[in-house]
Amino acid sequence: QHPPPRADVPALAPKPAKTISSSCRCCGQGFGLLLWRQHCEQCGGSVCGGCSSSTRELPWYGENRQNRGQQRVCDACVRDIDSGRGAAAALEAAAAGAPG
Repeated sequence: QHPPPRADVPALAPKPAKTISSSCRCCGQGFGLLLWRQHCEQCGGSVCGGCSSSTRELPWYGENRQNRGQQRVCDACVRDIDSGRGAAAALEAAAAGAPG
């Protein structure tokens, strides 16, 4: 049984839509057999493994969700989250109907 939802985490906050790209949004390298596409769970962007080696707890993966806990995020989003801009900006964008 899962613990009750935390009051500081929205229960129904949507995840951002994932985008499909032929190259990494951070470093620009093209994806192929030797460089696999990953997705940042903060912005939904296509990124390589080298540019998405960090994880952070995200608001749309609340404790009442099946996939709660640390999620893969790209280097650009790590800087935003760690500076305090990322999660709040993503929630505002989700509320407005725009991707994170």
